[in-house]
Amino acid sequence: MSSSLLREEDNQELRSIFDAFDHNSDGLLDVDEVAAILHSFGKPMTEAEVRCPLRLGPWTAAQLCLT
Repeated sequence: MSSSLLREEDNQELRSIFDAFDHNSDGLLDVDEVAAILHSFGKPMTEAEVRCPLRLGPWTAAQLCLT
């Protein structure tokens, strides 16, 4: 039994979404990639606005439970 809180198909869908924004395929979402996500949801932000919550470091798929 999987320890994931999501079904496998949900994990695959989230991975697909993550990968769509991880333009350089490094498994991380950098400032530009996060900005693109926010812009796609109609919330454009400056680089400084995006960087503020990212000070803890880059988010990886593993940290988002997408592995």
